[in-house]
Amino acid sequence: MKEYFWPSVAGITIFAAIFFVADGLIGRAKVLVLSAAGSAVAALAASRLSKRNERDTHRESATVDSGPVPQPQAGSRPSNLLTDVAKICRLLKKASERGVAFLVYEKWPADRSVLAHSGTGCKEIVNRPGGRLSKSYEFYIELGLQMALDPTVWRRFSAALSGFAGNQSSARALILVRDLPCEGSEEVSASDQWQKVVSVATAAIGGRIPVYVIYRGLENDSDIGSLFAKYAGFVRPNDALGVTLPVPLNVSEANWTAYQAGRIDTGTNSLFTRLAERLPVQLGVPDQTDNRRAAFRFPRFFRWFPKSLGTDLVEQTGADPDAAFLRGFYFTGMGVRPVIESPLAEIPSKSESDAHALLKGLRASLRLKRAALRPARLSYPEARRLEPEAPRFLEGVFNVVVDDLRRWSGAPARWMRVAFFAGLGLATVIGVLFIPWYKNHRLLNDAQAVSVRTSTSTDVSDSQRVAGLMVLEKARMLVERLRDHETNGRPFWFGFGFYQGRNIVGDVQQAYLSHVRSELVSPTREAMRGFLQALPGSRSSLPEDTQPSFKNTYDTLKAYLMITYRPDKVDSEFLTEALTNWWMKTRKFDRKDVRDLAAKQFAAFSTDLIENSPGRITPGLEVDRGRKYLQAFGATEGVYERITDDASKKVPEIDFAALYSQSAQVIVKTPRVPGAFTKVGFSLVSKQLAQISQAFKVEQWVVELPSIDTVQVTTDLRERYEKEFIADWTTFLKQTDIVVCRARLQDTAKQLRLLSGADGQSALMQLFGVVAQNTDVPFASPMFVPVQHIVSPDPAATQSIADLKKALFELSDALASAPENDVRSSVGGQIRSANSAVYNVKQLVVGVGSQTSGEAGEQENVVRKEVIRLLDRPVSEAEACIPGLQFGGCQKLMAAVAGYPFGRRGEATVTDVDTSIASLNQFYRDRLSDVITHSDSGYAPNSASGKQVNGDFVRLLNWSERVKKAISGSNDVLIRASATPGIKSIKLKVDGQEQELVLGRDEFQRFTWKQSAAGAEMSVALDGGVSVPGPPAPGPWGILRLFDQMHLVRRSDSEVSFDWEIREKETNRPLLNASGKPLTISFTVKGAILPLLDPASRAFAGCPSKIAE
Repeated sequence: MKEYFWPSVAGITIFAAIFFVADGLIGRAKVLVLSAAGSAVAALAASRLSKRNERDTHRESATVDSGPVPQPQAGSRPSNLLTDVAKICRLLKKASERGVAFLVYEKWPADRSVLAHSGTGCKEIVNRPGGRLSKSYEFYIELGLQMALDPTVWRRFSAALSGFAGNQSSARALILVRDLPCEGSEEVSASDQWQKVVSVATAAIGGRIPVYVIYRGLENDSDIGSLFAKYAGFVRPNDALGVTLPVPLNVSEANWTAYQAGRIDTGTNSLFTRLAERLPVQLGVPDQTDNRRAAFRFPRFFRWFPKSLGTDLVEQTGADPDAAFLRGFYFTGMGVRPVIESPLAEIPSKSESDAHALLKGLRASLRLKRAALRPARLSYPEARRLEPEAPRFLEGVFNVVVDDLRRWSGAPARWMRVAFFAGLGLATVIGVLFIPWYKNHRLLNDAQAVSVRTSTSTDVSDSQRVAGLMVLEKARMLVERLRDHETNGRPFWFGFGFYQGRNIVGDVQQAYLSHVRSELVSPTREAMRGFLQALPGSRSSLPEDTQPSFKNTYDTLKAYLMITYRPDKVDSEFLTEALTNWWMKTRKFDRKDVRDLAAKQFAAFSTDLIENSPGRITPGLEVDRGRKYLQAFGATEGVYERITDDASKKVPEIDFAALYSQSAQVIVKTPRVPGAFTKVGFSLVSKQLAQISQAFKVEQWVVELPSIDTVQVTTDLRERYEKEFIADWTTFLKQTDIVVCRARLQDTAKQLRLLSGADGQSALMQLFGVVAQNTDVPFASPMFVPVQHIVSPDPAATQSIADLKKALFELSDALASAPENDVRSSVGGQIRSANSAVYNVKQLVVGVGSQTSGEAGEQENVVRKEVIRLLDRPVSEAEACIPGLQFGGCQKLMAAVAGYPFGRRGEATVTDVDTSIASLNQFYRDRLSDVITHSDSGYAPNSASGKQVNGDFVRLLNWSERVKKAISGSNDVLIRASATPGIKSIKLKVDGQEQELVLGRDEFQRFTWKQSAAGAEMSVALDGGVSVPGPPAPGPWGILRLFDQMHLVRRSDSEVSFDWEIREKETNRPLLNASGKPLTISFTVKGAILPLLDPASRAFAGCPSKIAE
């Protein structure tokens, strides 16, 4: 079929060109019609070319066959074997055919070495190893068994085939013709000879070649012939009966023999089962579905025949999966020549006249006995030999294959080829068109999905909101794709008349933006409107620390104007950030991925506003209220916030825990300092203050600010900045704490080791270094001299710090190795040395100073005091961790109450606290009941005991009793609430129990404090539908955390009162109601939990070492 290849390629190329050009010019129906017409034209052209090639081939064959057959001359010398092979090879090189079949005969005339000829009766009789029909060939080589055993012969053939067809795969088949022994003859050729033929031939020719085995000798008077005649109607000597096996799959060499045997077994089972059941036998057609075993209605001796036959065939074809494989085996009459003989050359030879070894194994294994046949053998006509020229090229064996191929070679074959190539062309067109149809179908489905409304309102869960944002993001990406197609052209595979993007891009974009407006922009706009409407009429009505900031108010007003009244002023970057911040605030989300999704939708909305501005609209009352509030600030407030915010964006904030993660294990509670209040931030702020006139350029369409005196404003802003700079770093020192004491002395030693810097830089010096570096600016440096002197290169300071770090390391080492029963005496010397080193450093801090007075001097003293506090912490904390000498459970008690709500290190567990207090009470009952008395009013020293009792220990016992009653007594908590106008309702959930508090009544509502991990949650609904969450209060101490974040108003023996003021999250300023008053909730609490609600009452005062003397 190679002659059809280039016409087909040309036709398909023409079709592709037609499709490409016709796309967009004509409809899809016309494109299909043109495609079908083009397919038919290409198929007709291929058919005409095939017919011409076939005519040329027949003309050439007729020319070759008409020549006379060369005859040996009388008296000529016998030809040498290799010389004869060389002559045949020369004929191969001259021939124009494309394939060669080799036939090896067991019985071969002694005067003939090799016979080469062409067969004109049929084509393509064998299959490729790959399974499809091979190219036609009409060239055959016949030779005898003895010659086929010579590797030199096959090497000559291999060389000839290389020049003949360009590669070694032009050898199409190897046909082994074996002769069953005649009556009375027991000599047969050994199977290993045939296996050697297969091995030598395939090794020389190369590649996997199909092998066909033909057994001749089934005459009408033979045993097998009689049997087949009885069951299959095998009556003529030239009839053939057998099986064509399917092409084998790729099988490993280890399983090849068993696989071949299985193929043969399947074929014989099918054949003999049909014979036994007297079913028609179709020669040459493998039956894969019929795997039944024969019913064995044959004579007994015949039951071993399939197994013996399979063994013999496997032995012949060998066990090499990369070489030959069995394609079929057949039985035919005596003397049948399986080819049409149209000789090209016949070379006589007498050098191969020796008798061949006959096939002994097959005859012996079959054990055929004429007398065993039942019924008696019938008589058939006498066998006759066919003439060599008779047209019998395997017609009885390959009848089905030959018939199929003949139907392709006649006149109907042309129309079959036309239909084939027309179908191929149409299938190609349909396949090509399916791709753009499918892609556009998906595109239309995605466009339809955009119209599905996805809610992100407040009445759905967080996961549903995120899912809605993801759907909007898919819609946005689809809009971007369609707009890109419009700008840069659609992709090639979206064409062919199917593309509808240009028709739907407008509708899809409008549907997407409609969802963004309704689901994101509208609720955000309403929240911004509510913020502007709630602004007070004057700043004086609110405390300074609760007023909305200038920047937040200005940005909100600017964004609100852009999306409502001034879309012509849209700044996409600013508007996207402002809307995203407000939406996140209203939805109470704090996830970066959600923020990024929302920002992309707002960015698309902002871009659409720029491209499709609806025009300018008159402002509303909320805009006027916002402008008046901003004008009340004057120009300086907004400028200051803008300067500091810009500097903080460019300079990273100081986060000690992030900068020094290992040191953060011992240096705790360090607040973050904005980038504007660092040394680098100071440089940026100074530059901006020097160019103050540029900073006052606010957009007049947002708010008009009065003119200012830039010199005075610069001075005022600089003073304010310096004041806040100093305050931030002073707060940093005040809030920072050093935690050394741990439950285990070994852990306490590790904390001291971090402070000493034994494994690296000292955590204590890292803390002082951060403060000293960032306060090294002209206006702050004099007030932070105490901390700067510690890290200075001054020799006295350097030596004192080195001594302190050494003393801390020695104390750490001593604590780690001290015996548990006598820790205090073991580390006493190290504690004294550490205290001495601390004293020397403190003396340095006290002795250095700028000698300033007034406010600067006071600030310097504050810094000095905090530095001294931090220097004292390591040793004092370590000393507090050493167990007392009297009460053995003191260390466990300190560890149990080190966390919240009694300490500041982590969170205490109710079980540990209860267990430690029980141990203390047991110690009292065992040892101190005669020294300390107990009554309803608590513990008190017993004056009659004659012993002096440590008052701190008595206070410890009274503290433990209060805590024990609170956590082990009645767990009922009674709560009453009242609120200022503007608060609609309050929902409180304590350990999973949720109630709505009744406001303004004297009734108390009961909750049970279960001390579970659920904690406490509170939600406040304001007028206007806004919901505000209460302070976070997780964990078993949740009820305490909730009220700890409120203001304690008063406390009595029966109840405690708290006030909670609702504030903005960002500015920490209180929210106001319509009357301009802060939104406040008042709580009154009763119950056994009262002692724990007062931080001063529940605070742990320590575990004294001495009890009584």
